[in-house]
Amino acid sequence: MSNNWNDDLNNDQNDDQNDDTGESTNDNWTGYMFETDDGPASCLFNLAAAEFAPDADRPFCVMVRVPFKDPGEHGLGDGDERDTLADFEEALDASGELHDSIHFASVRGNGHLDIWYYATRAGADALAEAAPGVCTGYDVEVARGEDPEWQQFGLLFPSDEDVAAYADEQLISQLEAAGDQIDKPRPVDHALLVETTAAGEKLRDALIRKGFTVQPIAKAGGEEGDDEGDDDATPAEGDLNFLVEATKRHAVTLEVISEIRRELTELVEDMGGAYDGWQTALVKG
Repeated sequence: MSNNWNDDLNNDQNDDQNDDTGESTNDNWTGYMFETDDGPASCLFNLAAAEFAPDADRPFCVMVRVPFKDPGEHGLGDGDERDTLADFEEALDASGELHDSIHFASVRGNGHLDIWYYATRAGADALAEAAPGVCTGYDVEVARGEDPEWQQFGLLFPSDEDVAAYADEQLISQLEAAGDQIDKPRPVDHALLVETTAAGEKLRDALIRKGFTVQPIAKAGGEEGDDEGDDDATPAEGDLNFLVEATKRHAVTLEVISEIRRELTELVEDMGGAYDGWQTALVKG
């Protein structure tokens, strides 16, 4: 059992990248919706870029703006155009990687796609030069400027709630694609992490009162916890050493999952712990 049951959701889209220095990073994309003055927008954000933020060697922020041919009713673009724009992003990424540029976000909304990078001066120049040739058939705009503190990165960085909601959406989509009837109640396991067995026992009692079935408290690595004193006496401060697994029958629609996640997150955070995701078996037919 992993410490975060939702960790593997984006493995298919998170490919290893190798820069010229031999350094290897893993893309880790998440997404969220937000509102602008002109309407809704969606952001795909590469959390792996936080490893470098801010990076004095990449002080230039570059935005490549590609207008949609068909903005759609809400300005988020048409699904038929997505493959073309994805090809543009892939080609721009390849150009940027030659100069160690980092693609950290892609934002759709208000009738266009904005592709965001941090880069060296040479990387910024290369992206600006490559964009018109890559995005053939589109009147692209390129904006770039110095941003050594990575302020734009901070403005677009998603909240914990945004990341959790995206993970839930992805898992539910995977279940539906596998034929799951997500509106049908079934046992759903929820993982919660706490620092001590005492906190785990308090959490267990609260969960039982809320109608959950709770498994024996276990060490986060998978062993059943004990009460001999060492576990509660000497945990590293801030370490979430113990797993509380709670099960309840309910549907797995986004509305239901979001409400239960909110409820359990509030409960466990009041005890100094963290909600760590959910899992369920497929329910077909």
